[in-house]
Amino acid sequence: MDMSPSYSGIAYAMSNTLTCAQAMYLSQIIAAILKNGAISNWKIVFYLIAGISAASLSVFLIFGTSEEQNWDQSTETEDIKNKQNLIVKSEEIKKSRM
Repeated sequence: MDMSPSYSGIAYAMSNTLTCAQAMYLSQIIAAILKNGAISNWKIVFYLIAGISAASLSVFLIFGTSEEQNWDQSTETEDIKNKQNLIVKSEEIKKSRM
């Protein structure tokens, strides 16, 4: 949310979708690896998960940043318009309740 306040919901939904898809497919892959029941196959599973985690970390380290993005910064006039709209709407709600 800190990097893109306006699009945090969309960003979270996309990352959560990818995580769930990965979990769904990874569980099937792990089941296939462990099919014969050998304990030594767990080493393959752990290396596979470590590799996926390392790849994800590498992508973030190369392309990621912790600064707010330019495409998400709003201008002051937009903020003022939004605040004025909220004030007007809250006043309308108060009047309608009376």
